[in-house]
Amino acid sequence: MRLFVFGYASLLDLTSLARTIPDLSEGACIPSVAKGHLRRWSVAFPNNGSQADKSYFDKDGERPSFVLFVNLERRQGEVGMKECVGANGILIPVAEDTIQRIAGRELRYRLVDITSSIAFYPEFVDRTGGPFQVFTSAALPKFTRAQDIKRGVISREYKDTIEAGVRHWEQRVPGFLRDYQRSTVQDPGVEVHDLTRVDYLL
Repeated sequence: MRLFVFGYASLLDLTSLARTIPDLSEGACIPSVAKGHLRRWSVAFPNNGSQADKSYFDKDGERPSFVLFVNLERRQGEVGMKECVGANGILIPVAEDTIQRIAGRELRYRLVDITSSIAFYPEFVDRTGGPFQVFTSAALPKFTRAQDIKRGVISREYKDTIEAGVRHWEQRVPGFLRDYQRSTVQDPGVEVHDLTRVDYLL
């Protein structure tokens, strides 16, 4: 049984991905779709110092109350989403220890099995090499409170990282960018800020 992680946000960017899996080749990744899902800016990171791994600061050295990250959610009759059958991303081959490294990177998320939801872009249908199982990161409920999301802002660096990854895969799979746009929901009025990320040793 081959194991994969479905990357749908910052893991789409090869530079970001290499920080967690440095020896992974691009050719091992498989462009795919999580049927019945969408990508939403609905993870509210509490930026009050309560999270031990990192904080975000604006140009004045102030902390926005919440910083938003992307989540993979089940579609539930989204207006304007009828053209898309699911959120696109890449299958990243992993071993058991690699899954734990990814889990350590995604502290506001849990790993869930979405094997039954996976479909492939036509030219990549036969790349898995046999039976497979797919996990992905889904937000922990305590980080998806509507009142916190409304107070959140998006880090421009994080958004740019995701979009750089999308542009890269568009070169491999024409239409990947279109599918990303159709399957991504950003609530109106959410602001994108230039934020400095400060990481702490755990």
